[in-house]
Amino acid sequence: MKATISMILIAVLLFAGCTSHHSVQAEKADDYTSLNKRAKGNKAKVTFLDGQWVLAKNLQFAPDSTSWIDPGTGETQKVSSTEIADIRFLRHGKGAVAGLGVGLAVGALTGVLIGAVAGGDDPDQFLAFSAGEKAAMGGVLLGGLGGLLGIPIGAAKGSEEIYHIEPENSTDVTQKLNDSAQIIK
Repeated sequence: MKATISMILIAVLLFAGCTSHHSVQAEKADDYTSLNKRAKGNKAKVTFLDGQWVLAKNLQFAPDSTSWIDPGTGETQKVSSTEIADIRFLRHGKGAVAGLGVGLAVGALTGVLIGAVAGGDDPDQFLAFSAGEKAAMGGVLLGGLGGLLGIPIGAAKGSEEIYHIEPENSTDVTQKLNDSAQIIK
């Protein structure tokens, strides 16, 4: 039983929480409008092109510059938006829900497999269960346990949203490459 619980815990630790990626092009107002809505009132991790990063609160992204409040000092910081590689947000509530789902699925699958492999009991016994009944009970019991373990693990790990900042003329470069590829054909 300890091995089963350990297996569920390891699976939940590996798979709980998720990451979603968004591409932001400074020249597209819809891209940075959605980024600014997400940033309002939340903390973010801003990673620069040189690999350094800072924590930011109330970030405001614009095509020319990005500003935020440093959560440690309360001072407003501002940099050119072209210096930013990506902006990350961590959502613990969404991670808890993902952990519940992953834990439930892994636990239920493990319980079903253990129950099915255990086989049926002799029909003469006082409490006799078929392999299918054992699989169902194992799925329900271990699925519930996995879900309960997954909630705090997923909440701690969180769900990450990453906004990749594309260079201003990345669309132009891609178009030029596509045009030159058509000429070569």
